[in-house]
Amino acid sequence: MLLYSSVPGAWSPVAVAVDWVADNLYVVDTLGQKIDIFNIGGDYQAIVMSSNLTAPTDIALDPKVGLMFITDNNRILRAHMDGSLVKTLVTDALYKASGIALDLVSQR
Repeated sequence: MLLYSSVPGAWSPVAVAVDWVADNLYVVDTLGQKIDIFNIGGDYQAIVMSSNLTAPTDIALDPKVGLMFITDNNRILRAHMDGSLVKTLVTDALYKASGIALDLVSQR
């Protein structure tokens, strides 16, 4: 599957997360300041989140509960996997948050 042909214009993918429940890929595009979603078959692409992102760098998914966690410059965001109900979780004591991981077993 060639993801680049599905996305018009310039983009800079910096992180990928797999939704193994719905067979989708979530791609963080730091240049376009957005989160794209692709189905595993490669015949569908959409923008899940594009507003209020300044410098997204990483993403982690919890497909069992339908949440995604995004590092964006100096904050960590949580949103539903369709891009709705965005909530800022952390803004204090962060400088250029660049990575995120979830412990799905302990739900942390």
